[in-house]
Amino acid sequence: MKQAAREAMSQVSEFDLPNLDHPFESANENYPAVDSGDKPSCVGFEESGRIAYKLKFILKNGNRHFFPYAYISEVAFDIEGRLTILTSEREIIIEGRGLDNLEEWVFESRVKWVKEDNRSFDPHEEGIFISGIEVKTKGR
Repeated sequence: MKQAAREAMSQVSEFDLPNLDHPFESANENYPAVDSGDKPSCVGFEESGRIAYKLKFILKNGNRHFFPYAYISEVAFDIEGRLTILTSEREIIIEGRGLDNLEEWVFESRVKWVKEDNRSFDPHEEGIFISGIEVKTKGR
C-alpha cells in the first residue's frame, strides 16, 4: 500500500502543488494572496488556494455568524448589485461594491470571512466594499 502511494506521488508534477515554501502566496492567480497589500480588508481568503469549510460574517455591531459551506444551497448576484447566500434556514444579504467577484469566490469555497466596513460611506477605491450584511431567518 505504501509503495503504491509513493508511486502515485512520484507522478505528481511540482506545478500541481501549491508553493509550500511561501504559505501566504496564492496558489491561484484568480484569488488575492493572503498577505497581499491589495487584498480587500473586508474579505478573508483561505491560504494557498485551499478550500474553506466555514464562512464567517462579521457585522458592524460586532455580531458574528458562522456557516459551514455544506449548508449553503445557493449563491445569487442580482442586477441591483446584492449578493444573496441561502442556507436551509437563513438568508444572508450582502450589499456593497465588487460583489460579482465575491460571488465567484464564495461559490468556489475560497472565502473564510466577510466583514461589513465600519465606515458609513463608500471610499470608491478599487476592489470589494461591503456596506451591509443582513442575516435573516427564512420566513420571518
